[in-house]
Amino acid sequence: MTMNQPSATAAGDFPLGGDLRVNRLGFGAMRLALGGRIRDPEEGVAVLRRAVELGVNHIDTAGFYGFGDLQAHEMIRRGLAPYSEDMVIATKVGPLLEGGVVPTGQATAGQLRGLVEEDLRRLGRDHLDLVYLRVGGMGRPGGESVSMAALRAAARDASESAPSLLAPVAALPAPVSPVADAPLAVAERFAALAELRDQGLIRHLGVSNVDAAQLAEARAIAPVAAVQNHFHIGHRDDAAVLARCEEAGIAYVPFFPLGGGREPIDRPGVANVAARHGATPAQVALAWLLAASPVVLAIPGSSSPDHVAENVAAAGIRLTADDLADLAG
Repeated sequence: MTMNQPSATAAGDFPLGGDLRVNRLGFGAMRLALGGRIRDPEEGVAVLRRAVELGVNHIDTAGFYGFGDLQAHEMIRRGLAPYSEDMVIATKVGPLLEGGVVPTGQATAGQLRGLVEEDLRRLGRDHLDLVYLRVGGMGRPGGESVSMAALRAAARDASESAPSLLAPVAALPAPVSPVADAPLAVAERFAALAELRDQGLIRHLGVSNVDAAQLAEARAIAPVAAVQNHFHIGHRDDAAVLARCEEAGIAYVPFFPLGGGREPIDRPGVANVAARHGATPAQVALAWLLAASPVVLAIPGSSSPDHVAENVAAAGIRLTADDLADLAG
């Protein structure tokens, strides 16, 4: 690390799940395998090692981040194992690859153990620090919510026959506007992951691509340590879920923190703020995320060591009240 290169520690840290201290600027592994410039696994290994050298100790991955020889899990294990004591690796389960590169199916509750065990094997871990239940595809959250009336009825049936992780849901109050009936996609599958946590295979649980109702469903079953949703400077529709996370001390981890190549981040004011700080628009977008709430953890991805350093440098940017006012539009 050069003398003027900020470390990820400059962003401060957050107690993930209450006991895992992670620097608030981490690394997302998707671009090691998908959508980046890497063509050889060794290039991905170099990117990961550079990130760790710069103080990153929170890496986000998934078993479905892969194409051919480029597999995020394997690059992480090859580049970082044996893992340092402070390294936190988060992964996601739920989506299923059915012969292609993009997930097209959703795992049932009964299939989740196999996915978790596969992640353990591929990452070379005896437990997983954080596992998200990734809900649905690339659409907006909410498609797999269940009506709370149906969920409470299922919980009552389960608790009458035998103790169940769904039992606490029976006590939830009736919603003001119930969501339409659907299968127990969130509750049943989250309960399956909670059982794996109780068995020591998982340390903390999270949910991804969820709305406020789905977050409440999950929290009624087991503690939620993190939420990973679509949110960035150009896409602020999830402010309500972020507020729930802040109230509860739950980490909020935006995916596509720089737009993911799908949405622009050059909102009004970004260029002016970047010029004032001698920064890039992407660095300003990351600094804005970190300033949005103390529970936000940023996980920008990269496919080159130099770009990793550029992203990590955003940890050292402190936005002023005037900066935030310029970025509010």
